Amino acid sequence: MRIVTPGTVVEDTLLDEESNNYIVSVCSMDNEIGMAFADVSTGEFYLCSENTDDKYSVIFNELTRLNSSEVLVNGEMKSYIDQSNDYKKISGISYSENVSDYFQFDFAKALIVKHFGSSNVDVNKYEKSAVCAAGCLLRYISVTQLNSLEHINRIHVYDFKQYMSIDTFTRKSLEVNKTIIKNKKKGSLLWVIDKTATSLGSRKSDSGWKCLC
Repeated sequence: MRIVTPGTVVEDTLLDEESNNYIVSVCSMDNEIGMAFADVSTGEFYLCSENTDDKYSVIFNELTRLNSSEVLVNGEMKSYIDQSNDYKKISGISYSENVSDYFQFDFAKALIVKHFGSSNVDVNKYEKSAVCAAGCLLRYISVTQLNSLEHINRIHVYDFKQYMSIDTFTRKSLEVNKTIIKNKKKGSLLWVIDKTATSLGSRKSDSGWKCLC
């Protein structure tokens, strides 16, 4: 039986036709943070990692930037969230905490190679935290969906520092994705530049815009 969770919904009738529905996996290891996120409905799959003393602020900004609907966290990340009021204030996010076993490095590494193919991906290039995050996400999607994930066929690797970073409060003030008063896309900067004609086009525009800020 297929299990439907906030981040694995694929039915058009249950999705916002103009925005991506991202499920995120976060693995915290000492000063290193690894993150993988995907939109199961479109097949997009992203991977990134960062070594920084300010990793929790980095992840906080990423989760709000992506407007994530579900987040998978390892033990270290869960401990921090339990003590953080900031993370609890992010609206619309469901934290899935009972997935610690999914972050095992060896299993995650093997799963990534099996799914994407050794000729298409070199896991040795990725930080350990990133591998664990990606493996957890793949396994979780596979367990909940119980069907072929062949449409998820490529890992897009990006650097947190590759794009201009805008913190959560600045993004909200600038009304980049949504307006302040109505919390709607209409009237935002994205709404002004989005000239796509289909829901898939709007989601692509939304994901591309989010990668820029």
